[in-house]
Amino acid sequence: MNLNSLLNKKIYVAGHKGMVGRSLCKTLKDYGIKKVLPESRSHLDLLGSNKVQKFIQSNKHDMVVNCA
Repeated sequence: MNLNSLLNKKIYVAGHKGMVGRSLCKTLKDYGIKKVLPESRSHLDLLGSNKVQKFIQSNKHDMVVNCA
């Protein structure tokens, strides 16, 4: 997959405040990908699998990257 194919994708990055997630978000934005959607732990706790599944389904993300 090349970066051009990601330009219009909606990407959820879990762990966006850590070293890897922060770097990934910055890199994606530097390449012009505008729909990078991190979510804070207070809004979405990744330990609640049912809530995570509902969150992803309701927001219709094209890609989920787990850096947490």
